[in-house]
Amino acid sequence: MLVLFETPAGFALFKVLDEGKLSQIEDLWKEFSSTDSARKVVKLKAFDKFENTAEALSAATLLIDGKPSKGLRKFLKAHCPGEKLAVADSKLGNAIKEKLQIDCVHNNGVMELMRGIRSQLTELISGLGSQDLAPMSLGLSHSLSRYKLKFSPEKMGKVGKKLDVDFIISTGDNFYDDGLTGINDPAFEQSFTNIYTSPSLQKKWFNVLGNHDYRGDVLAQLSPELRQRDSRWICLRSYIVNTEIADFFFVDTTPFQDKYFHEKDHTYNWRGVLPRQKYLSNLLKDVDRALEESKAKWKFVVGHHTILSAGHHGNTQELVDHLLPILEAHNVDLYINGHDHCLEHISSPDSELQFMTSGGGSKAWRGDVKDWNPNELKFYYDGQGFMSMQLTKTKLNVKFYDLFGNVLHNWTKVKPSLDLYSSS
Repeated sequence: MLVLFETPAGFALFKVLDEGKLSQIEDLWKEFSSTDSARKVVKLKAFDKFENTAEALSAATLLIDGKPSKGLRKFLKAHCPGEKLAVADSKLGNAIKEKLQIDCVHNNGVMELMRGIRSQLTELISGLGSQDLAPMSLGLSHSLSRYKLKFSPEKMGKVGKKLDVDFIISTGDNFYDDGLTGINDPAFEQSFTNIYTSPSLQKKWFNVLGNHDYRGDVLAQLSPELRQRDSRWICLRSYIVNTEIADFFFVDTTPFQDKYFHEKDHTYNWRGVLPRQKYLSNLLKDVDRALEESKAKWKFVVGHHTILSAGHHGNTQELVDHLLPILEAHNVDLYINGHDHCLEHISSPDSELQFMTSGGGSKAWRGDVKDWNPNELKFYYDGQGFMSMQLTKTKLNVKFYDLFGNVLHNWTKVKPSLDLYSSS
């Protein structure tokens, strides 16, 4: 079996030396703990280096849609006759099989193998240094975050400059497809530090974990060592950010979903979460108590998963059952989430709570929208973009932007000043 591995510098083909290890998914990462042990699992067979950034950008753009470029097809024809090919994307595998009649494999074992290769990449590819893996222009990076390629951090930076933002919030799935391999994973720079370079974005980034982050070394994203590499990065499981007029409550939503504990196609890193029921019980108690004690004029809760959504994933029933009643009981103003790859605003039928989905910084799911009461679905956009919030003591303004920085939806909420109720 051969492994197709994408890098910013070109395509690599690795020969799997011991296919039996792919069945030992839980322990596969141990085989890549050192360069010597990694070389007993895979060996570089061929490398096709991009001639320039334009070629790299063209190839990566096609990969977003699951299509092999002309150069990749030629490369595979030359080196893969009679071989089975492991790929990181099932859609790409189907296209390769259809066009080149090469049998492709995409499963959990393959993804674990990819993660291992990535952790030892510069050692496994002779002559390829870390400088060759630096992101190319327009935010080009390796397969881990190729879905962000068409998204424009520059436009986000321009809006940030115009609004003079104080901080940035990430709604999770910070590193596609399988989180970080460890604290030294180059994906941290390639998908964060070297992507969001606009001066206006050199502020604190408050992050929550998404389900894709839990597929990697989840403790790496929580490590203070990442803050030493980039002081903007702040990521904890659940935490509170207090500002002068608002409190932001960040909630770890992935452990709520039952399906992640029964998936066969992916492995999740549950360190620090088990036993699950105790973890969730404590988390809900903490959120309930924190919201009750908050004296802030505005209360916002941020989580990765949807509570209500007309998008691909739809409602998250576990959050509807367990988290939503707490938010409504404490008059939370906004629940802000990612997960669905769209921009969306839903108004609660039962309270003042508004649901804002800002998941458009990744690959958008065009046309994937469910029927919804138009009185509740205030806005839905199935393309890429981002969201901003401007806040005073009495006024909240939310805007959604497309990837060009154009305003798509503008919503405002006004609260009366407390001074109106004070005695003279």
